[in-house]
Amino acid sequence: MNEPLWIFGYGSIIWKTEFPFIAESIGCLQGWVRRFWQASLDHRGIPEASGRVVTLVPSRNNHCWGKLFLLEPQCYSKVIEALDHREKGGYERMQADIVNASGDIVKAVTYWAPKQNDHFLGPDSLSAMARQISRARGPSGRNRDYLFKLESALQTLGHPDSHVTILANKTRQLLDGS
Repeated sequence: MNEPLWIFGYGSIIWKTEFPFIAESIGCLQGWVRRFWQASLDHRGIPEASGRVVTLVPSRNNHCWGKLFLLEPQCYSKVIEALDHREKGGYERMQADIVNASGDIVKAVTYWAPKQNDHFLGPDSLSAMARQISRARGPSGRNRDYLFKLESALQTLGHPDSHVTILANKTRQLLDGS
């Protein structure tokens, strides 16, 4: 590969990158939104009690902020192999045009979970999603920690996501007993 390879993260990759990179930038994917509509049976939940994690959902007039990571050429195949394994629970790799912090469009690899996959939960009420997230736990930890870390990472980027923020607040209310 002669072209630069960028990875676009919109979920845990933002705050739990786990691969080497040589540059990073804020990025924006047009025509998609981030939603907690994917079951996690292997990271933030278990088969008997799944967690909920984010996926991308097409949404013509919206956008999703995240982070871009530029890989070193000698790491391309190793990083993609590791990400393919990490994102195995119903996610598919895709290439997308991402607007970077300079306003340029870069091609980046990202992962999304199409609604036809076996782990797609789809929409539910925010209260029901918050209940599920507040209770779920898997090999990678508590589902609520995933939610709260994502909320914090997006605030740090300067691009909070209302879906994430409202869901985090509802989950906190449940945990506080209010």
